Amino acid sequence: MGRINDAFDRLAHDGKKGFIPFITAGDPDLDTTLELILELDRTGATVIELGIPFTDPIRLQNDCGIPNIWPKKQELSSLFIYNMIDAFSNAKAFYNKFYITAISPLGFTKHNKNCNYYDDKNLLKDIKGFVVDCMNKQLLFGIDRSVAFCLGDGKNYKYLSKLNEEQQFFKKVIPLPHPRFIMQYKLKSKDEYIQYYLRHLKS
Repeated sequence: MGRINDAFDRLAHDGKKGFIPFITAGDPDLDTTLELILELDRTGATVIELGIPFTDPIRLQNDCGIPNIWPKKQELSSLFIYNMIDAFSNAKAFYNKFYITAISPLGFTKHNKNCNYYDDKNLLKDIKGFVVDCMNKQLLFGIDRSVAFCLGDGKNYKYLSKLNEEQQFFKKVIPLPHPRFIMQYKLKSKDEYIQYYLRHLKS
């Protein structure tokens, strides 16, 4: 990670903070991903991180076959999702049938902490047009629009449901408990939640 380390060394030397945006690779399409990368680089991003939702560096390499230079650290949501994928079959079989994306391909921070888009009213208002545009572009992939599964049955589901009523992206939206909630608060029942996921996904 030579250039990445060099960037952090320069920041430390100058006493400055860096901007490290995360972009969902291919969301809403590869051309837009490239445009975002170039624009973020032009406007001064320190490092630009590309990834797949709910996929930590371990699963990205071992399950998806995508080598990466990131520290091989486990992430709770990723662990649950890939335990569920293993119970389903394997990553290739799962991703041949299901497409995981995000309300916004951009992540946000506030006061040096991750910021959920739905916790900031101004941000929620500002990104709506961008969210709708990204979703419509992804629907052009030929995605089955009969049902969408929302990972998170609280504010994320409430926002997506309301947006779906306005935009008619999908015939229905079904909420599923968020993987991080399960791993943090319901770990002893993880296998039950995996079966709960599978019942809905296979129905």
